[in-house]
Amino acid sequence: MKIFKYFIKDYKLIIYSILSLIISLVMSFLLNIFNNTILIFTLSLMILFLLFIIRITDDIFDYDKDIKNKKLILTKKQLINLDIIFIVLFILINLYQYHLLGLISVILIFYIILQQKFELLKIIFMFLSSTYYLYVNSNSDIFKNYFVWIYLILCLLLPILYYFYKRSKKI
Repeated sequence: MKIFKYFIKDYKLIIYSILSLIISLVMSFLLNIFNNTILIFTLSLMILFLLFIIRITDDIFDYDKDIKNKKLILTKKQLINLDIIFIVLFILINLYQYHLLGLISVILIFYIILQQKFELLKIIFMFLSSTYYLYVNSNSDIFKNYFVWIYLILCLLLPILYYFYKRSKKI
């Protein structure tokens, strides 16, 4: 019951589901794969898992601070177990879908952990993960498309804007 509460708190499940669907639909437009609903669904599921891995990992690293602010529902052990489950599922889906190239998903997981120690790394994560999914779902010609570059630039600009917005709230 606590785990369910964790997912519905602050509408995480709804927001992350909608966000992952929007991102996968934008990518499917860029990749011109609207007729491949299984790939769109799989991409949406991978992005959803990735969003939850980011959220849970952040909650694990901020556990002491969040416990003081009484923001937590789950224990640190429960968060770690939940994170491991999502990480394993995320990697397995990537390996199933992209075979050997799916191992890049392991690098994304290490990057998520590393960005907890170095805040500025969060700025380029969306760019890196989007580049990975655009590349593995297409050929290298996809990067000759102007719309792809506009999307990737947005993947850099939005986190930068969010970073500065978040920093301005701390001041």
